[in-house]
Amino acid sequence: MDNYRRKINIISIDGKNILKICLATLVVYFLVNLIFKWKFDQVITAFRIYYLVGMIIFSILSKQVFHLYNHNKYNYIYMYIYCLAYVILFGHSIQFAPDNNYSAEILTNFIILFELYFGFKTIEYNHKTEEKRYIIYIVLKIFCILILTLYYRIDDIVSIISFLSCIECFLIYKIFINNDSKSYNPFNINTYLVLVALIPIASFFGLFMYPLNEGILRFRELLILSVFNIFFSMFFKNFMRNPYKELAESLNKRNKILDELSEDIFIKNKELETSILNLKNKEYLYETFFRFMPHPIILISLENNRILFANKAFLNLVDVRNVRDVINKKINTYIHFVKSSSDTDLTFNAILSSKTEERFVNAKFLSMYKDKMEDLILIEDNTSKVLTEEIKKEVESRMVEERIRTEFLSSISHDLKTPINVIYSSIQVQRIYTNKNDIKSLEKYNSISKMNCISLIKLTNNLIDMSKINSNFLMPNLEEINVVETTEDIVTSLVDYAQNNSIEIIFNTNTEESYLNLDYEFLQRIILNLISNSIKFTPVGGKIIIDILDEEDKVKISIMDNGSGMTEDFIKDAFCKYSMDKYSRKTKKGTGIGLFVVKKLVELQSGTIEIKSKLDEGTKITIIFPKEKLGE
Repeated sequence: MDNYRRKINIISIDGKNILKICLATLVVYFLVNLIFKWKFDQVITAFRIYYLVGMIIFSILSKQVFHLYNHNKYNYIYMYIYCLAYVILFGHSIQFAPDNNYSAEILTNFIILFELYFGFKTIEYNHKTEEKRYIIYIVLKIFCILILTLYYRIDDIVSIISFLSCIECFLIYKIFINNDSKSYNPFNINTYLVLVALIPIASFFGLFMYPLNEGILRFRELLILSVFNIFFSMFFKNFMRNPYKELAESLNKRNKILDELSEDIFIKNKELETSILNLKNKEYLYETFFRFMPHPIILISLENNRILFANKAFLNLVDVRNVRDVINKKINTYIHFVKSSSDTDLTFNAILSSKTEERFVNAKFLSMYKDKMEDLILIEDNTSKVLTEEIKKEVESRMVEERIRTEFLSSISHDLKTPINVIYSSIQVQRIYTNKNDIKSLEKYNSISKMNCISLIKLTNNLIDMSKINSNFLMPNLEEINVVETTEDIVTSLVDYAQNNSIEIIFNTNTEESYLNLDYEFLQRIILNLISNSIKFTPVGGKIIIDILDEEDKVKISIMDNGSGMTEDFIKDAFCKYSMDKYSRKTKKGTGIGLFVVKKLVELQSGTIEIKSKLDEGTKITIIFPKEKLGE
């Protein structure tokens, strides 16, 4: 809206001012004629000088003014070319005799074109919203050059004036076409347009009755002078005086605003000084309060975590006498924060170190005191509470271990007693079948005795290994062994045991020989434990597959079954001591130390072990031994 009003103000011509200018022009016109005693040639020369000076002034001022209105550079380039052409014609015309008005006539038409062109640009500026039309400048420059050429080569003044008149008619047409009476006061602008239109009308009228009558020439000269004065009045008022006047008013308004802001800043500064004074008083009050507070309190810098303030209670807690020994020390010199599930956003568990002992404390960041650069910490001694909790946890842990030990001993006694009873019963029965010479029955009970012996060997080995592991006494006796042959021997010894449970054992390998530095007895116990577990938890008609895969840098031993499988929770703790699956415990009993021993034996030989299992689908246990240079 402001931009629209600005454009309207630029082209606005007050009708009353037009009448005043016309009357003043009429008075000046008669005065000049009186001065030159109504000699028309001298009067025209005086007015031409006036036009020349006016256009030079306009050209100089327009360069600066056009910058304010973002006009194209072609505007004042055209002005300079026009003034140059005008000066050449003016200088040539004064060489003619006073009764020769050819050059004066061409000069007159140049003035007409000048005024018509700026009338056209004034209307176009408002209607076309500052649209840049470069063609019109090019045409006018070519036109000026053409006129000069015609002037020096053609003596036919009628042809020149006719050509100029056509250009004038075109501009008049464009002015009226671009005129939009809704955008501004029609009286103001139309008065100007009527005056502009009268000039080419008079020019056309004189064209067909050349040489012109002196009365018509005087009337036309009066119109030219009036329009020229109106144009310059509009230019100096709207393009020069008003913008700088508005600028001065705007600066005055801004100065008033700045004065008001300065006054507000002065008042705010007074309020700020009062607030700072009150803050210092409160700071002294709080500092005194914190210094003698019975609870330990410290103030730390968030920028470098250094202690800025510590009260007397904190000094007593860390066994320091002088506060200077604490100030500017890193907080981790005295307090070490401990991650805990009980931590909140403001309270943390920590360990406070003094000269003589360590204490368990709670460090609470006080939310009531929240500064961007500092934090206030309240410290609560929690040592007795933590020690009580630790004793409680220790008692609960001992109770759990005692319960597990009791269950373990009960399970061990059962696992020892059952095979021994079976072996004893089998020996008693074998005597009967020996007397009867029943070889088939003897083989059957021999197999039963063998299976229970294997169970006893496995159990006793596990117990011995576990005790050695607990005492860190178990060490491998590494030697070069054929992993394939050793594993195959163990599998072969367990085939009869598996067949008695209707379980099929399959042994696969991608090589016949694979030598590694391992402990022979450790490897036997590992394979025996894993296959025994698979037989125990695989139903009748099941299948156990043992795979040995010899790769470039390692050997993989996999034992797969389609047994009952393991739960996801148990897989996480499968290698822990006394760990037993609740699901499998319902159907099979065990000690819970087999997998624990297996993992330790594997790790003692630089191997790794992993379990993949799904409940009711089966289990796959993979052992990986890296290949090393033999003899190392």
